[in-house]
Formats: sequence, C-alpha cells, structure tokens
Amino acid sequence: MKIYYNIHKGFIILNLISVLLISISCEKDSSIYNENVFISDSTKNVNKFIYNTMMTYYYWNDQIPDINPNTQPDSEDFFYSLLNDKLDQWSFITDDYQGLINYFNGVQLSMGMSFQLYYLDTISNNLIGVVEYVDKDGPADLAGITRGNIFYAVNNVELNDQNYYDLLNRDSYILTFGEFTETGIIELSPSINLSAVELTVNPIHMSKILNINGKMVAYLALNAFQANNETELKNLFADFKSHNVTELVLDLRYNGGGTVTTANLIASMIGPSSIANNIMIKTSYNTILTSAFKAKYPDDESIFIYRFITSSSNLNLSRLFVLTSSSTASASEMVIYSLEPYMNVIQIGEETHGKYYGSRTFNDTQNESYWAIQPIISKSENADNSIDYSKGLPPDYFMFDDYKHDLGDINENLLATAISIIDAGYYNSETLKKIELQKQQMQFKLLKNNKLKKYRELEFDHVKLPIINE
Repeated sequence: MKIYYNIHKGFIILNLISVLLISISCEKDSSIYNENVFISDSTKNVNKFIYNTMMTYYYWNDQIPDINPNTQPDSEDFFYSLLNDKLDQWSFITDDYQGLINYFNGVQLSMGMSFQLYYLDTISNNLIGVVEYVDKDGPADLAGITRGNIFYAVNNVELNDQNYYDLLNRDSYILTFGEFTETGIIELSPSINLSAVELTVNPIHMSKILNINGKMVAYLALNAFQANNETELKNLFADFKSHNVTELVLDLRYNGGGTVTTANLIASMIGPSSIANNIMIKTSYNTILTSAFKAKYPDDESIFIYRFITSSSNLNLSRLFVLTSSSTASASEMVIYSLEPYMNVIQIGEETHGKYYGSRTFNDTQNESYWAIQPIISKSENADNSIDYSKGLPPDYFMFDDYKHDLGDINENLLATAISIIDAGYYNSETLKKIELQKQQMQFKLLKNNKLKKYRELEFDHVKLPIINE
C-alpha cells in the first residue's frame, strides 16, 4: 500500500500524489498484461467494487479508460489508473476504512504538530521545517516544541527535497533544531525524540474576544470542519453574540477542509441575518448521477442547490476577515466564496489551494474488505458563479505567515493587519512598515508539491446518494 497513516501538519497523512504514482501510461492499456501473473478472487472483487463505483459516481466517469478489472493485480494502482490525472489531484484509495473514518472525526495517529517545509537557500536542495502550531498535550507540545521552531535534520540526516518524505513519514523520529546566524544555521541542543500517539484533536485551535478601542472583535483559528464539532461551534458563536461581537477574524491558514454541513453552519452563523435560505452553493455531478438524483429525489432541491440555514447564533456581520495560506483548501475555500456574494470578505495572507470539488467515501461492504475510495463526485460554484477554477482564491492583502508570533497575538502580522483595518479603516503606517520588513526578511522558498501535505476532503455528507443498479 502506498497510503500511509502518519503525521504531518497535525493530520493523519494520506498519500494523495496521484499524478506521481500514476505516471504509467502502459497501465492504462488493458492489452498490456502478463497472463502469468496470478490475481486472487479477493483482488478481483475489490477491483470490481472500485470500477463499478467509479463508473457510477466519479465526476469524470466519461473519461475513465477501458480497463478490465480482472486483469489488474494491484488494486491501488488500478484505482489511480482510472483517474483524470490532468484535473484530479485529490481522489484517493485506502485499505484502512476505519482509520479514514477516525481521521474525519479528528482521531489521528499524530506527533501533534503542524509544520511547513522551505528550501534552506537558493543554491542547494536542503530543506528546513518550520513549526506552524502544536496541538495541546500532544507529543510535540509535551516535548516543548512551539510555533516558529525550526528543524533541519531528522535522525541525524539533513533534510532535502529527495529524502524528506522517507525521513518524516514515520511513527517516530529524532528532530534536530537550529537557529539562524550571520554565518548560517547552527544546531540547538538537545535534539528531540518524537513518537506518534493516537490523539483526538479539537479543530478549534484558539478563540478569543479582543476589545479594539471599544470594538468587540472575535478571533477564531479553526483547523478543520468536523461534523462532530458542530455543537461546540454553535456554543462558541452564541458566546460571541452575547459579547456583542461586531467583527470576526477567521483564521483558516491551516484548515484543509471537511464536511459541507459544517462549512454551511459556520457561514450561516457569520453572514448577515438575511442570508438564511439564500443560495450557498450550486452543485453539478456526472450525467448518470444527475439523472438518478432527479428520478429518485425529484423534489429534493438540496442535491443541486445548497442554502444557508437559520441559526440563533448568527452574528449578522456585514464583513468578514479571513486569514489564509496555500494550505487553506476545500470546505475552507467554500466558506469564503459562498459568502462573497452577500458580504464584504477581506482575505489576508496567501492565495488558497484551489479545490472546488467535493468527494464522498465509499467502502467495500459487499466483499467485507477494509478497502475504501474517496473519489471526486461533484463540482461547486457560488451564487454568482464568480469562481476562477484555474487557481486558488487570491488575497486582498498578500503577506507571508508570521512565525515569530503566536497565533492570536495581536502583533502577529496577519491578525495585526485585520486589526489595523478594523481600528483605522486602512493599514496604519506602523503596521505597513512591519509587514514590508517581514516580506523582505522572508528569504525561504516554499517546497511545492509537498508529498506529506494532506488536504481534507470536501465531504458531501448532506447528499443522499441513490443506489444505482449495475
């Protein structure tokens, strides 16, 4: 199996590198097959489950190559060979269905920290890891690791863009930390030995209410949209409302997505009270699924049009400040683009990931196996169809993450920018100078196509999928 449950960015890692794993054109040609390869009946049954499910529900099912499932010895390779590798970088397969469900519910085998990888310099392929945050009482937290800490070696081997995946995709390792001087990076002692444990992580990383010259400003750092967290979110927004909050800074920098119902709840509690029952998103599916939906649920509008809900915790805001990064994806982006037609959404930080498609979990119940697939089944658009699907959501105020300050610190650059606009109506000169200085000091290039990076799915949990006869 090439799907590993391990830790990076505080999440179980599911290897989603479909393009890299599927650069095998010959696998898509069913005529190229070694008849001497033995294929068990159990593998054939799993392959049949994969093929039938994909042909029925996959958004790009009309582009699936003609491959005989009975000729494929590796079920994982078979699944990836079916994908639209030009557009789909998100669908995945796992042989640990229960592990996947635990992940969606926030139960993770984890080091309890999130980090980002950057190139050390412009002349080598060496990397450094910068800690973005740690989960309370997780291994990293208990070891004394904090936001902004920098590591450059794992198990006494310096990180580079060729070895980082093997070194960090493990259940335990030793991190060597360092700091920068005029002559380069120097080691900080001691090194720290970390071992992953099973954690139940609360996606509400931090919340607080700030009094900015008499204006009550709520700050919420939310790292995932989990359905089992909705009661806590309702109570939190009710508390914001009881404190007469008039501004909200929603920190989605490290939020890779989650369920549509939770995204809908959050957006419905943020926007103007008049937003209730208005269109949140419109959804399209493949032709087979569209026809089946219309036949099975002819009166259920929510399959194609999802509306904001009425909430007693609604803050009735006229504008929203959102802090973003390239890790902001899927349901996080949905909150932003679904609210933009109805209110002023001010985005601060970096361009988001650009994932506007939804998926659904299918497990192989018929064969009583542990296999499950998470294929893309839908495409989303907002009320005024203003999404540019070729890229992520661009920020109104571009700036890099500020690792020198804790999340929620009013001096942290992204939050400070939002506060500056709230307080003065624009960047004040002191904040602007600080941001520009930080841009100049940001010398490190982000490692793109990070194979450890996991984006949560945009899980269409509200949709009742029809059973379609094979």
